[in-house]
Amino acid sequence: MYRKNSTVFAFGVILVGALALGAGGCGGGGSPQDQVFTVSWTVQFIGDPASTCDSVGAAQVDLDLLDVGTSQAFHDNFPCSAARGTSRALAAGDYTWALRLRDSSGALISEYVGNGITLFRGSGQPLGGVKFGIQSFKLSWSIQRVSGALLTCAQAGATTVELQTQIGTMPVVAYDFDCNEPTGGSTTAITPNVTYNVVAQLLDASKKVLSATATRVFPVDDHTRADLGPIAFSVN
Repeated sequence: MYRKNSTVFAFGVILVGALALGAGGCGGGGSPQDQVFTVSWTVQFIGDPASTCDSVGAAQVDLDLLDVGTSQAFHDNFPCSAARGTSRALAAGDYTWALRLRDSSGALISEYVGNGITLFRGSGQPLGGVKFGIQSFKLSWSIQRVSGALLTCAQAGATTVELQTQIGTMPVVAYDFDCNEPTGGSTTAITPNVTYNVVAQLLDASKKVLSATATRVFPVDDHTRADLGPIAFSVN
């Protein structure tokens, strides 16, 4: 079983206003220093337009370019919070490109692979705006006695809420949350357009299970936040 810390990611990307591959051309009257690509981006949890780079755990955006004529690769990176970036000056020609969103460790969160595009002599070329849609499980919880009386985590002797997720027969991935987190939590990187088996467990400091839900079959898509809703743990 793999274990991950709580909070962030996965895939669902839209490109706004990109330009397709051109067929050469003379471009404008600028200098070679003006031969750059520009790109912009936004990030958000699917279904949550108020998301920021910080809230989805994104730190860096990489612009990866390949000169089709020479097969030379170029890599520029920008702080996610900048929301836009400009490549280094490049030779005129045809390029393929990709924009990749990464966390502070460099792990890939999401990516958009663009179509071919031409950079003309003496002018810049906008790649358009990329919208990174980040899918994740969202959950909240409460604890009560079998009698129905509500309890705090301390009263129940609980320290951790563990969410176990599994796709088919793949290894179980577990996410741990502080039981005392008042707003619940969000997981890291889940894959959209698949069905998960999900179990939530309430644990004490020794990892003993105090309460657990039945296995829930939960389909995840790429346009609706994977919200597990409030989970009610029952303890003796």
